[in-house]
Amino acid sequence: MKISFNKLQEIDLVNMNGGKRIVKSKMFMNNDCKIIKTILEPNAQRNNNNNILS
Repeated sequence: MKISFNKLQEIDLVNMNGGKRIVKSKMFMNNDCKIIKTILEPNAQRNNNNNILS
């Protein structure tokens, strides 16, 4: 199966998992699987205490 992420709509996820930045996401879903391509904002960092974006 080929998935063209260039043709999928991009969604902005604000404060994902308690973070303070925006994660840009393109998602493909069907009955068998979910595939998610994510792009972090510049300077986004992982929170070392609980492994969420901050």
